[in-house]
Amino acid sequence: MFINHFFLDLSCRKENNNLRGSIPEEISLIELVILDLARNEITGTLPSTLQNLSILTNLHLDSNQIKGSIASATWKATSLVEISMRDNLFSGTFPTFIEELYKLEVLDLGANQLSSTIPNIFGRLTGLKKIDLGSNKLSGEIPETMFILNELVELSLFENLLNGTLNDGLFQIRKLQILKLHTNNFSGTLPATIGECAALGKCF
Repeated sequence: MFINHFFLDLSCRKENNNLRGSIPEEISLIELVILDLARNEITGTLPSTLQNLSILTNLHLDSNQIKGSIASATWKATSLVEISMRDNLFSGTFPTFIEELYKLEVLDLGANQLSSTIPNIFGRLTGLKKIDLGSNKLSGEIPETMFILNELVELSLFENLLNGTLNDGLFQIRKLQILKLHTNNFSGTLPATIGECAALGKCF
């Protein structure tokens, strides 16, 4: 049976949009591959039906006013490549369903109000190229499973409540170019392995 796959782009990047209100539950009735609602004035919480978009590859909801928990979702879209929900009002714990998204390359949850530790769930997400969790309220240490992400180019964890020492493995991520750790509570000495991070261009 032939199924139409759709790209829905209502972001302010393409048009002078100023969409308001919440994301309708009926969004799951469309066979969406890309959903881009970025830079509008969307409010409310994530509809429970959103997680049923099983063929979704790109989800962009950044720069809205969406609130509530991300962690309560259980996404069926294991084909997701990009998730960008930065600059919203999301709160609660870090979403552990992320560990099932084996194709994920971009995870951007920055500029929200997430307030838990970062779980040690990144070991199987070997295709990740960008992780941005900056400007939240995340605490605890940097999970060690991030250190084996050899495709990772950017890691942004700035402006959180992270603590502990900086592990040697952090500077042994082979392709890491951008590392933002400022405005946290790290202590101890700077690892000598910083000299092994040959690709590192920005570290702050």
